[in-house]
Amino acid sequence: MKGFERIVSNIVFALLCLLVVLLVFEQHIQIPFWLQPVGRMHPLLLHFPVVLVFLLIFISFLKSQIDAKSYQKINGLLLSITTLTTTLTAVMGFLLYKEGYESDLMNWHKWLGVVLAFLVYLLTSVEAKKLLYYPVLYSTGILMVLVGHFGAGVTHGSNFLTEPLLAESAPIIDENTPIFKAYVQPVLDKKCVSCHNPDKHKGGLIMSSLTEMLKGGENGPIWEAGNSEGSAIVERALLPIENEDHMPPEGKPQLTEKEIQLIRHWIDADADTLATLANLADSIPLKSLVYDKWFKIEEEKPIYGFAHADATLINKLNSPYRTVVQQSPQSPAIEVAIFGQSAFRPESLTELLKIKTQVVSLNLSHLPITDANLDPVAKMENLEELNLNFTQVTTAGLTQLSANTQLKSLSISGTMVDIGLEKVLEGFPTLTTVYLWGTKISGSELKTLQDKYPGIRFVDGFEGQSEEEFQLGAPILSNKSAVLSRGEPITLTHKLKDVDIRFTLDGSAPDSTSQLYANPLEFDTNFVLKAKAMKAGWEPSDEATFSFFEKGIKPLALELLSKPNPKNKGQGGITLMDDYIGSQGSMISLAWIGFTNTPLVALADFGESPPQIGELMLSHCLIGWQRIAPPESIEVWGGNIKDELQLLQKTRVDFKKDAPDFGVSNVSIKFPKSTFRYYKITASRIKNLPHWHPKKGEEGQLFVDELFFYE
Repeated sequence: MKGFERIVSNIVFALLCLLVVLLVFEQHIQIPFWLQPVGRMHPLLLHFPVVLVFLLIFISFLKSQIDAKSYQKINGLLLSITTLTTTLTAVMGFLLYKEGYESDLMNWHKWLGVVLAFLVYLLTSVEAKKLLYYPVLYSTGILMVLVGHFGAGVTHGSNFLTEPLLAESAPIIDENTPIFKAYVQPVLDKKCVSCHNPDKHKGGLIMSSLTEMLKGGENGPIWEAGNSEGSAIVERALLPIENEDHMPPEGKPQLTEKEIQLIRHWIDADADTLATLANLADSIPLKSLVYDKWFKIEEEKPIYGFAHADATLINKLNSPYRTVVQQSPQSPAIEVAIFGQSAFRPESLTELLKIKTQVVSLNLSHLPITDANLDPVAKMENLEELNLNFTQVTTAGLTQLSANTQLKSLSISGTMVDIGLEKVLEGFPTLTTVYLWGTKISGSELKTLQDKYPGIRFVDGFEGQSEEEFQLGAPILSNKSAVLSRGEPITLTHKLKDVDIRFTLDGSAPDSTSQLYANPLEFDTNFVLKAKAMKAGWEPSDEATFSFFEKGIKPLALELLSKPNPKNKGQGGITLMDDYIGSQGSMISLAWIGFTNTPLVALADFGESPPQIGELMLSHCLIGWQRIAPPESIEVWGGNIKDELQLLQKTRVDFKKDAPDFGVSNVSIKFPKSTFRYYKITASRIKNLPHWHPKKGEEGQLFVDELFFYE
């Protein structure tokens, strides 16, 4: 026994020395990826020292009932195991802490945990000295409670224990309560805040308040107003649960299909945090969703006569772009929603024929659905809700759905449907609601439909007061890429008709006196275009900013010589030459390569007959409230032999206080024109962000999406 205790004591002493070294050099230590799993075992191991410390205290009260020799053996063994597990837990906790858990609460947990490790080790030294041992032992118990309290605060929030006692009565929610406050924020509070709060801001993201949410995290904003498909919060929620980027992480309460739908529709409605049910246009899908799923008092669920579908089959039909869920465990009815224009395949629909009897709700909005895709839908004889908004279906296509006699709600807004719908509706005896704004049906034709079908509610847009003004959406760039050849047209559009688009090219904010966009602009050189949409009776849109770049000379290959962040690795070197400028709304997009611990080092190969090159331009992202900044300096090396390159130019990048807070920027570096086969580019990260920066003194991060080479 003494030999075991001696070995444990030596191991613990070595671990404590290691812990001291880690703490002294904390600011210079970065945990390699292969060691991170050890740190993540901290929550698993920490339960052992908690139990063992209180077990030591418990048997100290029983000492008088145990013979001295047995007590000494039991206590010595427990003390050795307690010391070892406590010290291991402290070291693992440090490794986990270095992954990004920084807060005042975390600092208390960390330092008290370190003191606890040394205090437990002290117990082994004073075990034979009763006057010292028991005070130290009981102090250790008190300290263990404090460490556990602060650790629980880091994991679950500082008010985790007292939250039920301090909770206020449920607020009154009505049609004038902001939808975000009433419905969206409670979902985020329940499913996201435990990992993203002031005490545990994983990824630099805090979601406990709207102000902090709008700042985003290390990977940029969590949503992009009007674009749910390009919003990080939706992208991550739709990833397979085993994917390390899936959020919430595996093991945490997951977002339900209804909650994902709510977040998607709210983002698509321009992520307006002040919009209420009362002032939201009827044509906005968010309004009908909240009314049907959230605002209304739950109606008694219908009783269906068909059987349940096989649970294994339902799970198999679920995918990142198709959700298949039962309305409730007791009901056989199934709701289906398919997402993602680019990911849609006809098989996404035909595979649903395996559960065609059970499908009562089907959402196909914003998909490339044509009349030819409606045959599987027609075979869903119990379908009650069908959403075809902004698809390519026509009136003729809807005639195929005559077998859907149970249909109650039909959404066909933004489609090519015309007044021929009058005849089609005869085949739907149970229909109660039709959404058809943005179709070819005129006002007079709508009145005809209402007169013929008084039992159907036709929703054709919002009928507000004439003096009310609502904000326009921002102009949209029609070009597939912002990387253009000289003379190529630049086309701007807007979702509404008869909207004026005013723009500037000099960096100033556009207003009603700015140049009117009438015809496509001809691309000539790199520039930034700022535009606003304006229309009488409407509030002007938010400003839209588009950066355009001239296509450069493409190398035959571009190799990354430095390792990017594993979560922001794009598609490797090809990402830097694919002529695609990334969106700042999602830094996890494959368009971006992020360098958070290393510089960017890339090698371009122009082959055996290289062209003349004299300029390099680096396109990068700026997010002012995060550490995403320009490079500190850029070096260009050239030569015909990979390992024998010469320095052609080195430029220090000036990061000014008036730099944009948010957007795509670029750095250009010119060097003597040459015809080398190889060019190596090194872009270093800022070592200390300037004093005026919100993250002053910290290291900058470099997110790059393109390298351009010019003559």
